[in-house]
Amino acid sequence: MTMLIFQSLLLITLSYLIGCLSGGVLRKLATGKTEPRYVALDQKKIVELEEVIEEAINTVKVTEIKEPPKEKAEEKEEIVAKVKPVATKTAIKNRNKNKLLDDVKEKTVDIAIKKSQEEKAAKADEEGVRPKVLKKALGQGKDNLRRIKGVGPKNEDLFNGLGIFHFAQIAALSDEEVRWIGSFLSFKGRIEREDWVQQAALLASGEETDFSKRVDKGDVASSKKK
Repeated sequence: MTMLIFQSLLLITLSYLIGCLSGGVLRKLATGKTEPRYVALDQKKIVELEEVIEEAINTVKVTEIKEPPKEKAEEKEEIVAKVKPVATKTAIKNRNKNKLLDDVKEKTVDIAIKKSQEEKAAKADEEGVRPKVLKKALGQGKDNLRRIKGVGPKNEDLFNGLGIFHFAQIAALSDEEVRWIGSFLSFKGRIEREDWVQQAALLASGEETDFSKRVDKGDVASSKKK
């Protein structure tokens, strides 16, 4: 009986030990550590990386704003180089025009009206104001007024007969003076209608018009003197 009890206790003890040993092995296998596939970063490292990335992005943006493409800078320089000579040329033309206008104003006289033209002049006085004119052409001689579209050889002679020899004189005419000339020379309204004053202003400053270029080439038969 005693032997049976002893054997039973031994079996129970062995079973317990085997059970504990087996449970430990199984738990280790189930929860045992394995080599991780990824390494986790702590929060401090993440913040540092974010700051580095943000600084790099800002540096790129500033560089793009402060350093324009090379071709744009070259294009700007080319435009400036072209504009400067044009501006200088225009300034010279305007200065020459103004000087001529000053010379015209300084040397103008009253129109000499022939006795046979007194009645026509009186009628023109009712339309406008007599312009001041020149006794003779200034400088290198009279301008080719036929370069104004609408002013043929006949009208040029009429202008010269009044004492008008230069584009600057026509360009300086007031509205009242234009009306007087239109009435006196019997082409009322034509000066305004065909923009003779505006054309003369361009030609006086040294500019060209499409019509004046054609006259210079001899392509306008009506502007040729016979």
